Amino acid sequence: MPVIETQNLSHTYSPGTPFVKEAITDISVKIEKGDLLGIIGHTGSGKSTLVQHFNGLLRPTSGKVFLNGRDIWEKPKKIREVRFKVGLVFQYPEHQLFEETTYKDIAFGPSNMGLDADEIDRRVRLAARFVGLKDELLKKSPFELSGGEKRRAAIAGVMAMQPDVLILDEPTAGLDPRGRDTILGQISEYQQENGTTVVLVSHSMEDIAKTAKKVLVMKRGAVAMYGETAEVFSRAGELEAIGLAVPAVTRIFMQLRARGFEVGENAYTVRQAFERLLPLLRKGGAGGA
Repeated sequence: MPVIETQNLSHTYSPGTPFVKEAITDISVKIEKGDLLGIIGHTGSGKSTLVQHFNGLLRPTSGKVFLNGRDIWEKPKKIREVRFKVGLVFQYPEHQLFEETTYKDIAFGPSNMGLDADEIDRRVRLAARFVGLKDELLKKSPFELSGGEKRRAAIAGVMAMQPDVLILDEPTAGLDPRGRDTILGQISEYQQENGTTVVLVSHSMEDIAKTAKKVLVMKRGAVAMYGETAEVFSRAGELEAIGLAVPAVTRIFMQLRARGFEVGENAYTVRQAFERLLPLLRKGGAGGA
């Protein structure tokens, strides 16, 4: 049974007004427990609108959302419980920090769950470890942290609730390459150690290629592709036709094949490229090209 499922999900903003907009249309997808799913698409393709339905921040105009087989809107008064099980980290989450100390900010979600002090402390320190925040930073005001530390503190605040599903909307936005790699590495480690279902929303094909096991491609509010990462990135021509820039490594492999080099299927990470090119370089080339 999928942990999250949507059936014919649609959402319209400002219905009945001159500003009406169909944000997503007739989306039916299944996300399995333990998936690390990347959602990609242009700005305005419906990525954020879709994931905000997963924890009930938005209510469908039509269609349904299921969490562990149950319609999340079956009992609207209990939608708060859904938000503890499906944690959502917004883009630039550090803008939502507000407590006196970083510790209190991370503890805010678990405290609202009614947990005792010992359990809250355990979760705060575990989440801080996952995102690489040292104990001395927990005593500081979150506003004294660096930009990357603020981002990690905000992510830790959602991790500390230990949701069944962790959704991160553009978690690397505005970070330098080193900061992006750090955040993505910590997300992967968290997912692998806990088996949590993780949904990663990004406009960066490189980030998705390095991190996600499955990929959902959005186009104009609908699903254009959905499958294993290797399968989706093997359709590089279709992705480029949609207007999505495939990873630089993939473009290089496409050019090598076009020039007659037998490099096999497209690579979409540097590690894959290395593993495929090394045997060819040892042979002194490919196919005599």
